Amino acid sequence: MKRTLFFTLFLLGLSLNLKAQVDAFQEIELSNKIQQNELDFEDLEPLSEELSAIDNLEEIANKDIAPFRPPPRQKRGNRPPEWKPTPFQAVVKPGSIIKDIKSGQKYRVVKKVVVMAEEKFNGSLISYIHDSKSKLKFEVRTHNLVDISRDLDLLSGLPSHEEFAPQSQRHTTNKYFKVQNGIFYSLENISANYFSDLFDTDGSAATAYRWDYRFYFRWKVPVYFGLTAGIQTGTFDTGDGALLKWTSYYFGPAVKWRFRESKNWAWELHSDFQKSMNFNAQSDFVKMSFGSNIWNLEGAGVFKTGWGDFSGTMAFKKQRMTLKSSSSSAIQKSDRKSITYLSFGFGYQWNFDL
Repeated sequence: MKRTLFFTLFLLGLSLNLKAQVDAFQEIELSNKIQQNELDFEDLEPLSEELSAIDNLEEIANKDIAPFRPPPRQKRGNRPPEWKPTPFQAVVKPGSIIKDIKSGQKYRVVKKVVVMAEEKFNGSLISYIHDSKSKLKFEVRTHNLVDISRDLDLLSGLPSHEEFAPQSQRHTTNKYFKVQNGIFYSLENISANYFSDLFDTDGSAATAYRWDYRFYFRWKVPVYFGLTAGIQTGTFDTGDGALLKWTSYYFGPAVKWRFRESKNWAWELHSDFQKSMNFNAQSDFVKMSFGSNIWNLEGAGVFKTGWGDFSGTMAFKKQRMTLKSSSSSAIQKSDRKSITYLSFGFGYQWNFDL
């Protein structure tokens, strides 16, 4: 019963809709007839000229307009070389997970390691790590790599284990002095005939200890010129149970020649002339003052180290002596005489620039 009632209402609505559309169409048609009756066709201009112009244009169109042809299909070329990722040197962060490409085994990096890496593609989240043969070995997240290529480009390409000799300066002048210093200590055995004559004794030997400071200007040639200063303390047995003791100070020019040299060793010949600035001697019963000068010829073997040059020395010296004054009236001789030395010692030398 419900189904019959619903069907009856549907047909009734459909019929009412059709009737409304027919009435609307009739009204539109009636209005068009009214408008056509009101038009005045005498006011319209003839269209024959326009139609003839259009007929003439057809010939031009047929000649000038080419038939449409689709463009040829372009072949897709290879990827540009800049698309290919460039290997770079990087540091793998500690704690990063890397994966073996072949086995799929994963490893955790426990410390920083420098590798050659390569992105899977430019801007990818995954990168590859090369092995020693420049083959792809592991995978790693790109954010776990720190690119150090630019930092390495800033480093010098000079090998750190190779030494380079300084270039010679041919057109400039150094504004400083190259200097060598040396401190030397020696034990001197003196043939002191001069003292034995003064004290009228059979003793003819004396001993002395000496400190010398030497200052040289270094040149390109192996011959150095400079100055030397020394202090000497010595003793002489006067023969009556007393010892003559003295302290003397010397100063004078010096020259040195390094005639043979290797990487670790060198041989030198040194000579100087020193004049005593103060030479005073005394014993239990007499005080004396002397004037003297010393000529020194010395050979040295030098051992070169990173802390300076150490040397062992052997020298022959000749000293001219003159008595200036004496507190004893029994000793008034003033004849100039010579005494000889034989000394052994050691020294230390170092270089610096002023």
